[in-house]
Amino acid sequence: MFETERVEKLMLKKDKTKEKNCLFFASDYHFEMISLPYINKSIKNNKEVIVISENNLENTINKLLLQVNLEDDEKDKILKIDWKNNDFDKFKEIKEADKEKRNTIVFIKGKENYIKNLFNSYKVNEIEASLFNNYRNKVTFHIFNSKLGFYNSNSNDLVEIDNCLLLDKDINNLIPKIKTLDLTNIKEIMIRKAVFNNEILMSFKGNINKEKLKEFGKENNITSLSLNDDVIYGKSYIKEIINNLEYTINKDSFFQVNTTCMIKLYDKVKEYAKKGNNLLDLYCGTGTIGMYLKDSYKYILGVEENSFAINSFNINKKINNIKNIDFKCMDASNIKIGDFDTVVVDPPRSGLSKKVINNLLNKKCKRIVYVSCNPKTLYKDIKLLEESYKVISLTPFNMFPKTKHIETVCLLEKE
Repeated sequence: MFETERVEKLMLKKDKTKEKNCLFFASDYHFEMISLPYINKSIKNNKEVIVISENNLENTINKLLLQVNLEDDEKDKILKIDWKNNDFDKFKEIKEADKEKRNTIVFIKGKENYIKNLFNSYKVNEIEASLFNNYRNKVTFHIFNSKLGFYNSNSNDLVEIDNCLLLDKDINNLIPKIKTLDLTNIKEIMIRKAVFNNEILMSFKGNINKEKLKEFGKENNITSLSLNDDVIYGKSYIKEIINNLEYTINKDSFFQVNTTCMIKLYDKVKEYAKKGNNLLDLYCGTGTIGMYLKDSYKYILGVEENSFAINSFNINKKINNIKNIDFKCMDASNIKIGDFDTVVVDPPRSGLSKKVINNLLNKKCKRIVYVSCNPKTLYKDIKLLEESYKVISLTPFNMFPKTKHIETVCLLEKE
């Protein structure tokens, strides 16, 4: 199976990092960093190691023992956590335990520890999380030789799957039904789920009997079904409902893949943004954050250079009858900051441009709420912004459990 093969390959990778005292994450679905010599050295020095698995705990441990040189008494010291049962509380208890009483080794590079070490001079709140399994509301399956699955990392080898622990259960339930179709000439299938409104969108790429595909859509209560960009059954979109707000989502819309954790993140943005007169929402995308804050500010201006995203934003604005939000389709670097109480920024992984940072420094607002998908660029940017602003608080969000990725929300206020 793909995940097992990936584990075996990754366990043999050499650690190219220079970090010391690393914690490592071992699971059947993802390895963030691997350093077998470091593990051996840690064991000999009685450092902590925790082996965490989300699929087959004993299988994971056996793979580890094949690769590291342990004495029998050392093997017994490995602490085991079955992640499949969402045993996150147990993991937190272990991290807080008295290390002098432990003779285990730690085999996890915890996201929370990473954030706290990176931002060690700031106030960092506990990591926020929601579901650890079945959290993804979107997936793109690839098809090769009528087999449905994912391509192996850095290769063209497709590995067939029947189920994925990360996917919403309704998406998983569709997999065996999709396999009853003639997929000979299908290349790709994308599925999206409106978690709180129980609607499903499916998009097929390739050639297939259109009438049979329509029948498939009808039998499985598919809300939106398209073939090669043409809607052949139902509507062109699905609708998600969050806190009495309706969001239309089509096959190309950007929408966070973890809906429940997204709500927690937006609640934190709302808390940090407080209330005021004018708010500027830079890199606003389809306007989900601006809409979420509509009752906190008298006027909100969203700025986004992607015209498709702005069109979706305007549709959602109209559906929800929101009067106090406007949008401009332009580069965030070119907007004049003006007299805004608060600026919310949600930039790409590359972070804020130099021009945006200079604009924020020259036109000091009361506060900045920075939503980041890359802790390293967040750190770089806030160091520059500290010329005029003070970092008040950071909150990390485990938006993508069992991967290395993490979102962080940071509050900065005018000095």
